[in-house]
Amino acid sequence: MIRNTSQVVKADKQARRRRLTTKNQDLFSRPLHGFTLVELLVVIAIIGVLVALLLPAVQAAREAARRTQCQNRLRQLGIACQNFADARKMFPPANGKLSPTAQKRNSRDSGNWGYLAFLTPYVEQANVKNLIDPEFEYDQQTQAVRDFLDNTPIEEFKCPSFSLTQPVNTSDFGSGDPTALDSGLATAYCAVMGANLDEYTGTDLVPGCGAGNRISEGSPYTMLENSAGNGRCHSGGEGKVAINGVITFQGEIGFRRITDGTSNTFLIGESAFGPPENQGTRPWWIGAATTWFYTAHNLTYPLNSATPSSVLRNDVGFGSDHPGGCHFAMADGSVQFIQEDIGLRELIAYASREGSEVIANR
Repeated sequence: MIRNTSQVVKADKQARRRRLTTKNQDLFSRPLHGFTLVELLVVIAIIGVLVALLLPAVQAAREAARRTQCQNRLRQLGIACQNFADARKMFPPANGKLSPTAQKRNSRDSGNWGYLAFLTPYVEQANVKNLIDPEFEYDQQTQAVRDFLDNTPIEEFKCPSFSLTQPVNTSDFGSGDPTALDSGLATAYCAVMGANLDEYTGTDLVPGCGAGNRISEGSPYTMLENSAGNGRCHSGGEGKVAINGVITFQGEIGFRRITDGTSNTFLIGESAFGPPENQGTRPWWIGAATTWFYTAHNLTYPLNSATPSSVLRNDVGFGSDHPGGCHFAMADGSVQFIQEDIGLRELIAYASREGSEVIANR
């Protein structure tokens, strides 16, 4: 039977309506699937694995950046020492007076200003230098000056990898009443006064010192043994004081006295690692108080080694929180990363300026 056109159109519309109805029923009748608990845990586990894989790489990259920054800061200090030596014909002292005419505080001639105080004009800290009255030691400055120093941490004097865990102290040494300050005032970079050879068999007396003040045998003289209480015998209860380095307590060392070669002689090293006895507890500007040197040390122990709890303060070790070793600025202004497995005798050779040692490997 032949259908007319209207019947065909009507039938087609009904068929299309049935198809749409069936499609909608299928769409809404199918169950909706989300994450199951197991799937969620799997995703979290995968994310955790990725983080565990990436985190060491991120930390290594950050440490590499901090290490480079530390190296650059030490290089600036090394260059500052070079400029100071060019201008003054000698390297800065580990402890001394900013002016040759400065007043003595006492018979021990404890100048208190450390080597970093002498370098302030050479490391873009002229504002600090200009504020200080060079005729006086730091604890004889006006209260305004001391307040300024007490609130002026200098980032360039700190290693970015090291965080001091105890506050630094300042005090009027006559009062014995230290005042705790922000640990940001400390420095990670200590001058190398020389090597503590522990060979005190000499019979020569220290020039200007009384009986019993001996130095180790041979030339060059290496160590002050004890103190007679006058200006040139700056040692005592906090340990012997090496004088065979470049930045010494007397501050009389020029380039021509570095006969081992400036590229083979330590100038400044990192002393910022480990437990509190390895950490500096005085601000960056202090050199020494009587027998205790704060920003300059003897080289006595291997790098990054556990310093004995009974260590004398002048023998606090060199080391860093950088993996594998620490940086040293050399007397030629360069910076070397010295591996912590280097032998102690090699370190001693680097610490002395005119020992004529032969160093096999760096």
